[in-house]
Amino acid sequence: MEGVLERYFTVRQYLDDPHQLRTGTAFETACLRSVDMLGPYLDRWDSASLTSASLDEVEALRPPLLEIPATILVGGAGREAHLELRCWNRANCLLEGIISPYRAASGIARLQYDNPVGCREIVDVFDPLVTRYEDFPEDREALDHTIIGLLRGYVRSDPHQGAAGDR
Repeated sequence: MEGVLERYFTVRQYLDDPHQLRTGTAFETACLRSVDMLGPYLDRWDSASLTSASLDEVEALRPPLLEIPATILVGGAGREAHLELRCWNRANCLLEGIISPYRAASGIARLQYDNPVGCREIVDVFDPLVTRYEDFPEDREALDHTIIGLLRGYVRSDPHQGAAGDR
C-alpha cells in the first residue's frame, strides 16, 4: 500500500505544475477525478507523517484506496474490477504515449496468472502476441500496430471507459 500512497502524494505534488502535459482525455479526467475523491481520506497525511502513523490509521486508508479508483475507472470494486483496472490502465497508458506497446501487452498478458474472469478474453489475446514479440524481433513493428489497434478497440468498447486516446 505504501507504493500507492507515494504515487498519490507525487500526483498531488505535480497537479498545479504548469510544465505537466495535460491530454484532456477521458483517461486523464477519470484518473484526476479519482485523485480528487481520495483527497478527503489522504490529504491530512504526507509521506513523512504516514511513516509515523499507527497500523490502524494506515489500514483505515485501504478501503478508499481500493474502492474509489476502481469504481470511477471501471464501474466497480473487487478482485475482478482490479484486474480490469490493470488492463484499462495499460491500454490507456499506451494510447497516451506513456508506455510502449510491448509493455502494455506484457502487463496485460501477465494477468493470466491471476486467473481473471471479466477480462479473460483480452488477456488470452495478448499472451501469444507477447510470445511472438519476444521470439520474432523482425515482427515487432507490425506487432506494435496490432497491439495499438487491439487496445484502442478495447478502450472504445468498454462503457465505463469512454474514448481515451482520442484527441
